[in-house]
Amino acid sequence: MKCAMNATRHIKNSTGHSRRFRLTRISPSELRGLCAASMAAAMVYMGAGGIGAVIAQDGIQIDNHLARAEALSLEAIEHERDNYKRIKEHNVLIVEGDSWFKLPLHADIPEELEDLGYAIMSGAEPGDTLENMAFGGQLSEMAAQFRRLSEIADKPPKAILLSAGGNDIVGPNFEFLLNHSRSTEFGQGGDNRWQQEILDPALKRIQSYIIDYIAAISIMCKSLYSNDLEGTKDADCTNIPIVIHGYDYPVPSGNAYTLFGIVSVKGPWLRPSFQRKKQENENPETALIHFVDRHNECLIEAVDALNRSNAVSNPVCYLDLRGEVTNWSDELHPDKGAVEILAGKFRSTIDNFANKGRCPMLPAEATCRR
Repeated sequence: MKCAMNATRHIKNSTGHSRRFRLTRISPSELRGLCAASMAAAMVYMGAGGIGAVIAQDGIQIDNHLARAEALSLEAIEHERDNYKRIKEHNVLIVEGDSWFKLPLHADIPEELEDLGYAIMSGAEPGDTLENMAFGGQLSEMAAQFRRLSEIADKPPKAILLSAGGNDIVGPNFEFLLNHSRSTEFGQGGDNRWQQEILDPALKRIQSYIIDYIAAISIMCKSLYSNDLEGTKDADCTNIPIVIHGYDYPVPSGNAYTLFGIVSVKGPWLRPSFQRKKQENENPETALIHFVDRHNECLIEAVDALNRSNAVSNPVCYLDLRGEVTNWSDELHPDKGAVEILAGKFRSTIDNFANKGRCPMLPAEATCRR
């Protein structure tokens, strides 16, 4: 057990980053390998008669443990000092979302934004659905984030970032949205690849959830900063943009999310469904382009409606990420290089609002209906 705990700590800190809101997990086999390697190295060093021997004849030598403990504590203090400075400088982002915002042992957008100088307060969870975010208690967690921020800073967050809606569609029932290639409804056009009588209501439901969720966040923001949060009553939610992104076109490669490129953890999500519906040789990328475009159009229409509503105080910014991801780690998640590009897009949107006080222009004539 002690060896496993130390290995976990080593993995966490060897990157030079200590993520305050992240929990790092590694596989049991990897832990065993690390433990064996560490013990072998210790045996070699002890055999050489080094003063760093873990165990000597007269008992345990703790000097090296103390040196390591001091290094760890200084690292944690330095990270917390950096976070506190960012909070005081009004560089805080509150984020909520799915695996594009949190994926264990994999690059994610908030992690890259933290490297760009922001303090991150996150409630994101991999696999989370928009339905759960809107109605499953995450609003209470976000209210708690606002409150914790108010206790250490006299300014609100710089922005609220949302990543949501993908898991409501690309889940265990994804294949039921597809027509079978041998059915009379199937055709080469994007529309005919899908069971529209199921897909259309699903997209409209996502659009409805987006409106419910963002409107609730805005009303909560206005209520908290008007009444409840001490020392921040002069904060104006009209200066806190809510940034929600659309997804890029995924590739039905059949690749799963893995740990260390070895252990398959989740997925694949897309190709098996196309295979079961005999569409794997019918250019499934065309079907996914159609779906992602429809999803983005529903999102654009929702953002436009929210910005036109007098009940929503926060500006709502839509971030179009289509065509930005050139490399994927698996079917749904961009690789590190692509994540860095996406984080840069978020940063540009946040900075643009801070400098000009407005969100990017929405694409024209977007409609969720067919």
